[in-house]
Amino acid sequence: MFDRFTKPSRAVMTGSSDLCLEFGHEVIDADHVLLALCGLAREGETRAGLLLERIGVTPDEVAAAVEARIERGEPHRERPKRLPFSEPAKRTLEAAFEAASRNGDHVIGTEHLLVGLASVAGSEAEVALRSVGATKERFDAALPELPEGTE
Repeated sequence: MFDRFTKPSRAVMTGSSDLCLEFGHEVIDADHVLLALCGLAREGETRAGLLLERIGVTPDEVAAAVEARIERGEPHRERPKRLPFSEPAKRTLEAAFEAASRNGDHVIGTEHLLVGLASVAGSEAEVALRSVGATKERFDAALPELPEGTE
């Protein structure tokens, strides 16, 4: 499923699974993906981080907005073989593929994941993004301005 994902995008998906378990949740949700994406953007230059920068929002602002909304449970002690994706997370991934296709890209980068997260209206991730002024429309407008070759 993730064969078209860049290495950083795969790291985001692995991180979202880890966060899901850390928060004691049973399914990977879009907010886990967004928090993992913010964590990676804070660690170094990613296309998602550059896209946020283009619209004047920091990964820390986004992460704070998500963390204010997310419920925490008791962390899992054992790692299940496979965690399922919630419907918003599935729609996020579909929207990320669509964003890449619209942009003429053959791989799914972190910027496509970010656009996908902002595309699922009403999801916890989209609400958190919107609360800091990061919307799909703003990402769509800024995406063509990103420099080539990053990630």
